[in-house]
Amino acid sequence: MLGNEPLGDVLLQLHHDEDAEIYLNGALAASAPGFASDYYQPPLAPEAAAGLKPGKNLMAAHCHQTTGGQFIDAGLVVRPSTVTRAR
Repeated sequence: MLGNEPLGDVLLQLHHDEDAEIYLNGALAASAPGFASDYYQPPLAPEAAAGLKPGKNLMAAHCHQTTGGQFIDAGLVVRPSTVTRAR
């Protein structure tokens, strides 16, 4: 669930074996061919980023196996703010 942080600071975090597609609120957020050997943050498609809202959002994932093992782990993360607040 997203809080009230600026939604431009929300990133997709992904780790998958093999081809993956991630949808957010019905819009294609990222398409990732092949496999990833570690977590990474692919860019969000502008349409998917524009559809994010504070509170609950729906994520759907598709992962296609051609050989070997198969897995997918995806989530949204919030980039730490670089703004210093006055006390």
